[in-house]
Amino acid sequence: MKALKLYGKRDLRFEESEEPVIEKNDEVKIKVRAAGICGSDLSRYAKVGPYIEGMVWGHEFSGQVVAIGSGVSRVKIGDRVAGCPTLYCGKCDRCKKGLLSQCEKLTVIGARHPGAFAEYVKLPE
Repeated sequence: MKALKLYGKRDLRFEESEEPVIEKNDEVKIKVRAAGICGSDLSRYAKVGPYIEGMVWGHEFSGQVVAIGSGVSRVKIGDRVAGCPTLYCGKCDRCKKGLLSQCEKLTVIGARHPGAFAEYVKLPE
């Protein structure tokens, strides 16, 4: 698949990338239909990183579910979705209080995990 990858400060490349594959029972694979550029994308591109060489960039998107893991119950193949780009642990005190945006291990796709400036992306349900 084609994807936009960030290699370093002001170094983006549109190139071939491996298509995501469902590996865990809670994962959802989504065909990206629309993606937007966020202010944090601009900051990451111009100055602050993180820079993981060749990381698929982008985290604000919508699309259509094309594959699901065996434990997925809230979405089905064919559903149109908007993805939540944040990944949280679900185990720390803040997560247990429902304060997911304050997770001690919070991260987003497109920074340390493959993002949505690609034909496909995967996320936990």
